[in-house]
Amino acid sequence: MRAWVWYAALLALGAALWWICRLYPADLPFWMPWEFSWPIYLATGLTFGWFARGLAILPKDQHPPLWRSLCFVLGVASFWIVLQTRIDYYAQHMFFVHRAAHFVLHHFGAFFIALGMSGPVLLAGMPDFLKPLARARPRTRSGRAAPGRSRRLQADDRRALRPSPGPGSAGSDGRPQRHRQDRRDDGCGRLSPPAANRLGAQALRAGGPRVR
Repeated sequence: MRAWVWYAALLALGAALWWICRLYPADLPFWMPWEFSWPIYLATGLTFGWFARGLAILPKDQHPPLWRSLCFVLGVASFWIVLQTRIDYYAQHMFFVHRAAHFVLHHFGAFFIALGMSGPVLLAGMPDFLKPLARARPRTRSGRAAPGRSRRLQADDRRALRPSPGPGSAGSDGRPQRHRQDRRDDGCGRLSPPAANRLGAQALRAGGPRVR
């Protein structure tokens, strides 16, 4: 019950911030949101709340090192500072501030969040009904777990290294193999990068395109 009281307090604080930012946007201090965003507020608030709750639930020997916790907090806080303070207003009018904000979002903040390695702490702090979603893996239509991206990349590499026949060679049925080899694609009829590279190499060996 106490956990749900905390969620209610988070929503009440968000409603107060939304009301103040809507009525008095120009009179707020620098650290207040310039344009309040519910998704950013909830993502930041829930992340910090689940992180604190996870640290309280987990035993001391399962806590990440202090420097990793500080990195995680700094990374999440940098997102809030860039997106929900007056920096957002300056970024709309000054290009170098806009690029600096992009650097924080794409590199600085993301790097420190990854360096924090706080996934187990967040998992321990989130509600029980959300934990199966966090542990779930994507499934195919047959019900099996989808293969990792690395396996598909390895298969593409093996196909790219496989020697391809020349433009005029024929298969066991006597038909040319060129199109059969080149239609190694994503299932939509589009040439994959290895197939496109083989076509370009075959065109160069044949003398290249004629320029009139």
